[in-house]
Amino acid sequence: MLYYIIQHKMGFQGFGLFAFCINYIFGAGVLSIPYSFLHGGLIGSGITLIVSSSLSLVTALWLFEIQARAQALKKRESEDNDNNDDCFRITETSQIEISEMCLLFIGNRARVIYDLSISVFVLSSAWMYASISAMSLVDTIPILTKTNTKNETYSCDISSHSGLLWSLPERRCYYDYLIYLLLFSVVQAYLISIGMKRLQSLQQLLTVVGLIALATMIVTVLVAMKEEGLAIDKFDAKVVVFDVNGYGACFSTFVFAQLCHMGVPALTQLVTGEDKMIMYKVLIVTICTTTTLYLILGFACALFFGKNDTDAHKGLEKVISLNWIDYTGKKSQFNKSFFASIISYFIRLYPVITCGSAFPLYCITIGNSWYRSVHVKSETVRIPDQVGEGDDSIALTEPLMRTTQGREENRMSFLKNIPLSGFQFIGCFFPVIAASQMADISFMLLMVGYAGFVIAFFIPIALQIKSKAVCGQIFGRSKTVYDSRISRSDFIYSALIFGICATVLSTITVFL
Repeated sequence: MLYYIIQHKMGFQGFGLFAFCINYIFGAGVLSIPYSFLHGGLIGSGITLIVSSSLSLVTALWLFEIQARAQALKKRESEDNDNNDDCFRITETSQIEISEMCLLFIGNRARVIYDLSISVFVLSSAWMYASISAMSLVDTIPILTKTNTKNETYSCDISSHSGLLWSLPERRCYYDYLIYLLLFSVVQAYLISIGMKRLQSLQQLLTVVGLIALATMIVTVLVAMKEEGLAIDKFDAKVVVFDVNGYGACFSTFVFAQLCHMGVPALTQLVTGEDKMIMYKVLIVTICTTTTLYLILGFACALFFGKNDTDAHKGLEKVISLNWIDYTGKKSQFNKSFFASIISYFIRLYPVITCGSAFPLYCITIGNSWYRSVHVKSETVRIPDQVGEGDDSIALTEPLMRTTQGREENRMSFLKNIPLSGFQFIGCFFPVIAASQMADISFMLLMVGYAGFVIAFFIPIALQIKSKAVCGQIFGRSKTVYDSRISRSDFIYSALIFGICATVLSTITVFL
């Protein structure tokens, strides 16, 4: 049904764009959703997820409006924008990244803040992807660590280790982890080398496999829930409605789990033809799909596995797929069926699929950003320091010419000799090194959460407000073909309030 809606209602490009959006969004966020639901409280987490996802979608859709205004502003020297078309629209003439939109509308300091946030977010996310992939492989297909002294299946449980990995009590677990981390980095380096365009078919395949794995997780949990009951029925487990101590940490997870803003300009340019509204619709379908899956998975897994204070291995794991290690279907634990074994391995390897598909996208994204930053060239867009007269005048950001002039000459010369692929490989190198030292998912989620608040809320809000003001003063209009009810001021204030509350509550949780 979902394939029919995207492929036939939005054209042949629809599913390809949907695949890229899904892989940008899913990553490791989906694996931590049930854990956040359980520790933040079911009702509180459910409501927060819906609000967070809705506002993330709103701010992502604003980027279509902002990009259209930015293109009109850059073209006004060479084209007459006061034509019969009353609305700005995105064209195929050029791709304007969010950092450039920041430079045009809210100044160089905002661009620096955005670039730093993107670097922290992408590197921390890639670090998490590498760690989760290696951990999943260690617990699914161990090499040096196969059984314990009782000849039972042994779980290294690296995800629960909050310190440096070399201090793990079981050294063989660490060696297995390093072996798989090296294998993961080699595969990802190859995927990065073949480029974004050649990854399209692979991204579509991984999207289908990932959605099947996610659906399998949901179905098996619901079936097991019917057969065995809830966690509170099976053992002394806790399922809370609202937990003030863990609620603040949910914001980081939920924002991270729906973040695709940095990829919107590039994804928009993948649409052939002038009708960029296809990408607009695909983004709405994608966020609605992920939100629905997150809600079902979060509620079902939290209710079935629960929180066990006496034995953590009987409760919900930080990485949800690890709960399928002992999956037996309807058989007893000592009589696991062949079909159940296939499901167990498939779901435990799901993190490798979802993280492996997102990792090259993130490394390519950060590599491209670093390359453009080093090779930035002077560009002139004559934006006046002030427009309007008297009390109606407003101060604008300093002209782009004044901001970028001479930056290229001040760069260290050796960086200019590094090719684009070199920066992309560097973006792959740092996360792998970090993953070899620590695999604390909670710490990584905190880092990506803070950066995510800036990327998903504060920067789009500032761009939306200032781009409307600038274009309204210069062109006498600011409306785009992408404007809708969500372009109103009340949505802007709602997103701002939510972003501030999320940042404050996440900070408070750190010190509790």
